[in-house]
Amino acid sequence: MKITVYADCRKCARLKETTEAVVEELGVDADVTEESDMTKLAEKGVMSPPGLEIDGEIVHNGTTPPADHIESILTDHAES
Repeated sequence: MKITVYADCRKCARLKETTEAVVEELGVDADVTEESDMTKLAEKGVMSPPGLEIDGEIVHNGTTPPADHIESILTDHAES
């Protein structure tokens, strides 16, 4: 699974840290990266960072969700 966190601020960086922790907790085989280039954020449609992308699909955007919500997103994505 390829996970990209689109972030452009310190608060947004928490999303990457939380996502990495959830990935580790679930034992998911995933590569978590961060992208902060505003042009790339705009290309992906993330106009209000942070954004969370899994395997090319934006699955959350605009807020930093709690760990249980990220866990739900990852679990749902892994099952599909």
